[in-house]
Amino acid sequence: MKTKLQQLKDEFLKQLNTVTDPEKLREFELKFLSRKGELAQVMSSIKDLSDEARKEAGALANSIKTELQEQFDNVKKALDEKKDASSEADITLPGKKITTGHLSPLTLVQNEIEDLFTSMGFMVLDGPELESDYYNFEALNVPPHHPARDMQDTFYC
Repeated sequence: MKTKLQQLKDEFLKQLNTVTDPEKLREFELKFLSRKGELAQVMSSIKDLSDEARKEAGALANSIKTELQEQFDNVKKALDEKKDASSEADITLPGKKITTGHLSPLTLVQNEIEDLFTSMGFMVLDGPELESDYYNFEALNVPPHHPARDMQDTFYC
């Protein structure tokens, strides 16, 4: 029984050193430390021994089990730390592109109408938002004392 436990311990430690990723670690745990694993099978065979041999084998099996569990936890912790270190954000990478907004419905309709009229041969021109006195009145031959030139009746400033 002692040799079986020692062989199991040696095989466990040898294979534990080859585990490099969490998936293999999970398979390794199922193979050795699960309820149907190799260690559980060896420990279940202890009940068939005599009383004195059972005490010795049980104590040895429990000490080996705790040692193997500690080794397994250390490797698992190391893999988790390695995984966490590799998943940190790289601040040197370019940021996410900010999506811009969209045109208002009024602008979309204006663009459609402008496209329609330009397809018919018209031109779209922009002018100043405030017109001068000349373009509002003089060029239209409005006399200087005409009521349309009163300040309350016009947008001209």
